[in-house]
Amino acid sequence: MYPQQPRYSPEETARRGDEIYEREVRARVEAGNHGKVVAIDIETGANTLDENALAAAKLLCAQHPNAEIWFVRVGHRALHRIGRSCDNRNGQRRPSSEYLAARARPGRAGAKDRGRAWSYLTSDDST
Repeated sequence: MYPQQPRYSPEETARRGDEIYEREVRARVEAGNHGKVVAIDIETGANTLDENALAAAKLLCAQHPNAEIWFVRVGHRALHRIGRSCDNRNGQRRPSSEYLAARARPGRAGAKDRGRAWSYLTSDDST
């Protein structure tokens, strides 16, 4: 079985999918489903809700084998993000490397190695 070629441009798929989500789906799924994924067939308006995109797509494709699918993560602006998480294992924000480099100054308790890094960052190479 060969993969199906998209029938719409990415922009048209996004426009249709977002329109259907806002008009028909959002009010029904927003409460109590934060973080779950909605798969929407942009041609029929059929949709399914599940924990992740793959599970939602499988449910939708079982009902509509030729579905042109658009995904929405409930309560979020995007389905996925690019890059690593800024949260540690306890769910707290961890500082960025730029923040740590800017805060690394000699003389602070426990900042021995960071102090050396700071001296490299602030050294004047014009001499």
